[in-house]
Amino acid sequence: PSNKINIVDRKNIRAPKYFPSSISINKICEKVRNKFREYDYEKHKIVLLNPNASDLVPVRKWEIENFITLAKLLIRHWNDVYILFTGGVSEKKDIDRIVNVINSCRVASLAGETELVELIDLYSISSLLITNDSGPAHFATLTSTPTIVLFGPETPFLFGPLSDRSYIIYKKLACSPCVNVFNHRFSPCNNNLCMKTISVEEVFEICKNVIDKLA
Repeated sequence: PSNKINIVDRKNIRAPKYFPSSISINKICEKVRNKFREYDYEKHKIVLLNPNASDLVPVRKWEIENFITLAKLLIRHWNDVYILFTGGVSEKKDIDRIVNVINSCRVASLAGETELVELIDLYSISSLLITNDSGPAHFATLTSTPTIVLFGPETPFLFGPLSDRSYIIYKKLACSPCVNVFNHRFSPCNNNLCMKTISVEEVFEICKNVIDKLA
């Protein structure tokens, strides 16, 4: 896609790679099967949605309604896709509410239920991660999993993940980036158009490009 920014070539750096053991794979697959009884590692695809970014910079967040709409599109378009929402312990209640709104047997939450290494194991068995600009975008670079990362208040040219399998969506508005070390990562913005102008449709188009290649 035209909006894929190759951050890796800019620095000529590669992130180290993590290779989970068969024991780790079996363990995380068992966690997924506890959510989806029909899940088969060989037959089905896991798509991860991370709707969170630290409350330190809340303007980095894509609207929750967008994640809900995207999840519905994904399960409607592919019969073999299962959606897992991820997040920290403090975010579990909010993400459980999101899952309840979607109300599908192929959508569940693992928020607050994985240690960091387990989370990276989860990335290893997943087909795609869609996330705000936050830690998971960087953790996933340890694996070969494609990621779609939504940038707005910060610039991917400095803070983009070091992976050639990352698809960066960044609108480059005149006011963006508004968060940097010189303002202590504080933005006075109360209308994050840089995130609001990222449409569900354009994210879904990249999803199709990535997932269809896996078929």
